[in-house]
Amino acid sequence: MLLARARRPIVLVLATVAALVLTLPAAAPASAALPKAGAPWVTAQSVTGGTVTLSISWPRVKGATRYEVDLVASRSGKALSGAQITRSSATRTRSFAATKGTTQKARLTRLKPGTVYCVVVRGLRGPRTVGPRSAPHCRMTTERDRAATKGRERLAVATYNVCSGCASGKLPAWGPSRAARVADRIARLTVGTSKRRADVVTIQEGDRALAENEERGDLENALAGTFTRGCKPGDGTGDAYDNNVGVLLRDATLTAVPGTAGGMTFEAFDDDATHGACWVEARSRATGRTYAFVGLHVDERAGADANRKRETAAVHAAVTKALPGRTVIYAGDTNSSRSRNVDGPRIALAGKGYDDAYDVALRYQSHPHQNSAIGTSGTMRTSTLWGDHIDRVLVPRGVTVTAWKVDHRLSSRTRYATPLASDHDPVIVELRLPR
Repeated sequence: MLLARARRPIVLVLATVAALVLTLPAAAPASAALPKAGAPWVTAQSVTGGTVTLSISWPRVKGATRYEVDLVASRSGKALSGAQITRSSATRTRSFAATKGTTQKARLTRLKPGTVYCVVVRGLRGPRTVGPRSAPHCRMTTERDRAATKGRERLAVATYNVCSGCASGKLPAWGPSRAARVADRIARLTVGTSKRRADVVTIQEGDRALAENEERGDLENALAGTFTRGCKPGDGTGDAYDNNVGVLLRDATLTAVPGTAGGMTFEAFDDDATHGACWVEARSRATGRTYAFVGLHVDERAGADANRKRETAAVHAAVTKALPGRTVIYAGDTNSSRSRNVDGPRIALAGKGYDDAYDVALRYQSHPHQNSAIGTSGTMRTSTLWGDHIDRVLVPRGVTVTAWKVDHRLSSRTRYATPLASDHDPVIVELRLPR
């Protein structure tokens, strides 16, 4: 009996505790973690007093009330990993208040010209809740003040690898419908705050799109009355039928100077006639000034960095000999970027005073993570670290790049509109050229 009486209160107590557990509200959870920040990108740059200011953006982190941006200069000039950025003793951390917009913005000031900077972002809420850092993004700052000055001629230059011999995945074989889509892309290209239309478009892999047997190809027919082709790689070589590369000039703004068209293929370098270059001098209808434009397509093999450099140098030597003293703009598919071990085409022209328009542009009108080489699957290709654009415009010193963008056609945030017109999207830049 004593045992029975002793057990009853214990059972009642346990039952009471169980009831309390069931009826009491759940304890408040620990402060929820913030999601990982999306990689930042550069939207503009300027040079004032010998220092560079970068304007950057990144996607909003849900729940963040402020952000920390870690920034460090790369001593080697190469991209840095996120760990290298955060662990470097030279890293500067800056704090920015969150805004209501879906895209957050900040300005990074007092940076050195001609320097690779790498940056990561993370969101914070209160003193203890810190989200993971973003993937890093790196870029080269411009080496000099390229602010546009009054009295300069404005032209828009684009490059477009139309891959007329390609057919795979979401990219159909070349034919009238693809020719019409490519022509529509070219006709609708705009850049800059004024939405200037392309005055020059260089074409790569255009063998089925451009003229054959001295007759206009279907792309030229589709653009007739708006653009005229100024050159092909066969010009001056005796090969009248080499049409893989072309330079198209807008009839309303430019006219080819007779006798200035020239070209070359790279058979001497890689026994491959599918790559080459052509050039032409064009006269501005507005000012009468002339400029030379080069369409370029170099070796595409993965291990051919040195070959790409040799080919680019050979083109520059030929153009300089044919058109001495001209202001020359290069635009094409370089099959290379800063992600290569050796960025041969850029290095070859940098030694002659040229810069990649992507490095020196004052404004960026597309997300640089979205590559210009888009593949054939329809799924967006992104490279958060460098941007990895192999389609490039390279400009000499004295030319201002007021705006740069890749002209994407999207069906969603992560998909390209299909059917595709090419496995590349056009890159277009707005230039101010000295008169």
